[in-house]
Amino acid sequence: MRVTFDNGKSNCKYIIDGRRYVVPSKLEEGLSTFSEETFVYKDVPYTIGDEAEDYNYDFTKNNLHHKLMIYYCLAKHASYQENYDIIIGCPLSTYFNKEEQNRYIRNIINNGDYINIMYKDIRKVFRINSITIAPESIGGYINDFSLSKKQIRGVVDI
Repeated sequence: MRVTFDNGKSNCKYIIDGRRYVVPSKLEEGLSTFSEETFVYKDVPYTIGDEAEDYNYDFTKNNLHHKLMIYYCLAKHASYQENYDIIIGCPLSTYFNKEEQNRYIRNIINNGDYINIMYKDIRKVFRINSITIAPESIGGYINDFSLSKKQIRGVVDI
């Protein structure tokens, strides 16, 4: 299954099965008190969304915060042993540096092994088969890919 991500500093936006989802990019370690948006990864509980307090404003997206946001979004939709091919944006400094791209991919792909997450007390198991890196601000290309793949476009991000 293909999933397209814009893992932003304020919101994580993604498209799966033709539907668009938006999740606040807030994450903190610990169990949720008021909502059910808790998941457990490697025996550590995390709260996602409005109840969490921590945004991540680092310039890089190659960190645990953004990785967990991706895993959470995938877990929400995973059936047992789901396989994903993902497209994800990254800062231009990562996009133009092949070594940084490879580090980013290795961080997220989990060596091609299955990823185990408990989401709403249900075990979710999925694997990321492939990751395609795109420069941030390329949403227009993705939104109308059938047309844009035949064109050359310029993007201004303000």
